[in-house]
Amino acid sequence: MKVIYKITYPNGKICIGQDKTDDIRYFGSPNRDLIEKDFTRD
Repeated sequence: MKVIYKITYPNGKICIGQDKTDDIRYFGSPNRDLIEKDFTRD
């Protein structure tokens, strides 16, 4: 599954990217459980 994402940082910068790996840890967090709570397929 391909996912397009948008991250807005506290300093106002915006990062838009694409995840083709279908791995929830694509964002670089070592704790998969914490990220799964924030990001759902919805």
